[in-house]
Amino acid sequence: MKKIAGKTFMTSEEAGLDPLTPQDTEDIKQRIRKGRAPQPQGPPERDPLFRERLQDDLKGTEFDPDRPPKSTDDIASGA
Repeated sequence: MKKIAGKTFMTSEEAGLDPLTPQDTEDIKQRIRKGRAPQPQGPPERDPLFRERLQDDLKGTEFDPDRPPKSTDDIASGA
């Protein structure tokens, strides 16, 4: 058992746990392989209204796509 920075580290035997069986070990390895398998590419199809609902969050902000760009006069006056 080791104590490092206030945390206790011990082996499974020191913790009183039963050792893993070969079946348990194989199951863990299979889960790891499945997790590392290539995932489908591209985002899932979305509801076409999804983007429009979030678009309202941008209205009236500096990120509003319909907002005209600031002119140099507006920047100079602080408006």
